[in-house]
Amino acid sequence: MWWHLFVILFFGLVLLYPVSNAYRSIVRGGGGTEGVASFEGAAEAGQMAFRNVGGRESTGGDRWREGLNDAFERFDLLTNVAQVLTLGSRASMVKGDVQWWMLPIYPFVPRFLWPSKPILDEGARLTLALEGRSGDPISADSSTAITYPGDLYLQFGLVGIPVGMCVLGVVAQWFTNRVSGPVDRQALLVYVGIFLFGFPIECDVFLLWTGLIKLLAMLYILRPLVYGRPELARTGLPLSGTRPLIA
Repeated sequence: MWWHLFVILFFGLVLLYPVSNAYRSIVRGGGGTEGVASFEGAAEAGQMAFRNVGGRESTGGDRWREGLNDAFERFDLLTNVAQVLTLGSRASMVKGDVQWWMLPIYPFVPRFLWPSKPILDEGARLTLALEGRSGDPISADSSTAITYPGDLYLQFGLVGIPVGMCVLGVVAQWFTNRVSGPVDRQALLVYVGIFLFGFPIECDVFLLWTGLIKLLAMLYILRPLVYGRPELARTGLPLSGTRPLIA
């Protein structure tokens, strides 16, 4: 049954959260380390994280409660929205250096061609603002999810929330309509990719839309490579001697 898999994934997620937090601390240069700069360093950091969690003077129940609390805090995005609403004058600390004119080009121009390309670090900036301290975002010990609705309020005020959510809904519905009639497998590939990865609601507005633009570019490049000629994708004929996935 599908719920068996869900239960296994849930328990695994809860038990791994303390390890994940320890790993993130090591990657960010915590615990007297200098961070991670290579694949070998990432592997060593993972082993160190397991050792750190395993070496604590705590029972299995303590670790379970720690992981459960971390998991619920991670999923409780409504609290993050409320935190943004209460920032007041500190809201200016969260806004980064991105400008909306950068939206179409930001995903495609590499940093070595654009040395001043802004870093999308609103999560770290939000952490500093909530802690009531200023400084370089790299000094933040975590990245707090600002959420899409929360950032809409931060960027555009109260009216930005319904307008921004409406725009997101219209775009999502447009892609859904592409697969609501006779199935075009190329359109289905795009829809599935967007459904799985395209709308991370914990992200800020700029990061969500730049990520979606980049994802769409990749999907539209990949779909003819996956399915070949458009007429074959429309008719559902077998490709390379294989049975069609969708009749």
